[in-house]
Amino acid sequence: MFRVTYSPLLPTTQGNCASFGLSSDTLLSRLGCLLHCPSDTPNLWPQVLSVLCEELHCDNAQLFLSGLYRASGNAQHFSSDGSADGSANGSADGGVAKPAVALPVNVNQLLRQYLGIAAPREVNILWQSQATDLQAQLTSLVSGGFFHLSGTQTYLEDCWPAQLSDIFGSSQGRHLLLLPLVVSDLSQADQASQAAQASQSSQVSFESPHTEMEAAHIDHRSVPEPAFVGVLVLFRQAAQGGWLAEDVALLEAAGSQIYLAIRRSRLDQIAQYRSACDQLTELPDRVLFTQQMVRAIAAAAEQDTMLGVAFLDLDRFKNINDTLGHEAGDCLLQQVAERLKSCLRGYDVVARWGGDEFTLLLCALRSSEDISNILERILQRLSAPFYIQGEELYVTASLGIALAPYDGEDEQTLLRNADAAMYQAKAQGRNNYQVYFEEINADARTQLNLETDLRKAIDNNELFLCYQPQVDLLSGQWIGLEALIRWQHPSLGLISPAKFIPIAEDTGLIEPIGRWVLQKACTQYRQWRQMGFPQLRLAVNLSAHQFHRSHLVRSIMQILKNTDFDPHYLELEVTESAAMHDVDYAIEVLKKLSHTGIQIAMDDFGTGYSSLSVLKRFPLDTIKIDRSFVMDLVDSPSDAAIASTIIALAKGLNFKVLAEGIETPEQIAVLSKMGCDYAQGYWYSKPLTVEQIDGLLTQGTLQNR
Repeated sequence: MFRVTYSPLLPTTQGNCASFGLSSDTLLSRLGCLLHCPSDTPNLWPQVLSVLCEELHCDNAQLFLSGLYRASGNAQHFSSDGSADGSANGSADGGVAKPAVALPVNVNQLLRQYLGIAAPREVNILWQSQATDLQAQLTSLVSGGFFHLSGTQTYLEDCWPAQLSDIFGSSQGRHLLLLPLVVSDLSQADQASQAAQASQSSQVSFESPHTEMEAAHIDHRSVPEPAFVGVLVLFRQAAQGGWLAEDVALLEAAGSQIYLAIRRSRLDQIAQYRSACDQLTELPDRVLFTQQMVRAIAAAAEQDTMLGVAFLDLDRFKNINDTLGHEAGDCLLQQVAERLKSCLRGYDVVARWGGDEFTLLLCALRSSEDISNILERILQRLSAPFYIQGEELYVTASLGIALAPYDGEDEQTLLRNADAAMYQAKAQGRNNYQVYFEEINADARTQLNLETDLRKAIDNNELFLCYQPQVDLLSGQWIGLEALIRWQHPSLGLISPAKFIPIAEDTGLIEPIGRWVLQKACTQYRQWRQMGFPQLRLAVNLSAHQFHRSHLVRSIMQILKNTDFDPHYLELEVTESAAMHDVDYAIEVLKKLSHTGIQIAMDDFGTGYSSLSVLKRFPLDTIKIDRSFVMDLVDSPSDAAIASTIIALAKGLNFKVLAEGIETPEQIAVLSKMGCDYAQGYWYSKPLTVEQIDGLLTQGTLQNR
């Protein structure tokens, strides 16, 4: 952010005002001191107007600022008596104008009819140019010797046009002066010659902790078009005399200072806005969003409408970052931002909160139908494929929304409740939206507590492994053990993996937990081997998050080396969905692992979307039939057909087949007829603790199983 500094007396007016004497020096010096304050300081403009009245012998002064130069976005009127409002009108007694006609109408009418300006407007150059260009523009205007205001209109008592009398009151006994705060039009030739002159002789200082910067050469094309910022109106009693040329020149010098102070403040606002925008998506960041939300809450309360505050989180965005790289992730975020903007109404707001989270302000909601229409439109729009670096990607989102005033009347409460609703949407399977309700807070608090406790679980030795035997379907002999993680919470007791594994995946804790599982299982296996444990294979699951880490193979081989574990007795299980997320990457990683002697199993087979052309390329040793197809195998012809097809397919590709979830002898009989090789389930054994397996080894009964 920058701030242009200038002397109280502008170069363009010093010469013209030399004959003004003490009054001009006093006026411009006093204004210069005031205008070096921020132009949005409370009571600044009434003080400025009071100085003008005092020095120019006026009984009243008014300043009309364009809405573009107000923080609220609304036009505003200031008077020398300290009042400020959104509209103004005159009074017959010459006092402060009383509201009657809306201010924008007044100002437009003044400019169109009496000041020779088509309409108040602010050219887009302020928004389109970079900050350095804006500095250059002001530098050129101030120091080039050609900055001045024009269009001043003066009216003597009893000679005001009727419409001005309608606006400012009776003209009896009062002289009127109108000064538009707008730069005079310059021809392109004048601009070019004066800009060239400015580039040779100008120097302007900017506030900087280190240096005073010299102005760069200013091309005439960088000089801004005239920009309207407001109108200055002065009233003088007839007894004080009419408006002399010296009065007008002095007032225009003062008006120039006022104009530049307002423009300076405007540039500061733009710089602040830009600094508060997310650089990647060009959306507001969380600071700017929070500021906008405060105003939106107040507006909703005043208008008696609902305000929606929503959190949106992209589902499994980390997988894309980890697989395709951060450049692809950034590109995806930019496209998501564009789609979100296209889904919203003109007065809604979307911001990037951080990472892959976005926040939304949905204003003027009047019914549940309004809410569902907007949120469903967002989910539908995001469901269309994204094209990133030649890849077709599908992304879903989880949305949570809290409504003011029902779910909170301040920004912190609304944000917290919207966040809780968003996590509820994730818990409901993702790719949906949830409206906040009171019970969500309890669930969110439990979820947050579990996440906090899970971060400490490894260090506190709360995680442990159980091992479920895998058996030969025909002989019933053990051929391997699958390591399964468990969590013994100090106060909540045994927590199911189905409850804490999703938390670990969402928070990124799954990677250190996965490394711990492999390290612990390999270390335990070595200890059992020293106790006479048979040479069975050890099966360990790889999460999708682990599988897509670039250092996976190196990390696994380091653990095997540290634990002195023979890779030929390790089987790594990868889910079908994880392998199919990026087929070429999966094949490359699995081949590297397979070449070391590690066996590869595809877990949960049949629940994903493998194609035969892809499946044959994977270096697999075993396919595991998901328990969902085994559960009703005996009574469901469709499940039996699926299981039979999977087994036949595996045999054709020279893979072994293991069926999960075996609980009855009838299931074993059917699978044996189909040619299934291995089985795993409660019929054979529940997952066993280390102590239970130690007991079997000590009793010498393990070898007979």
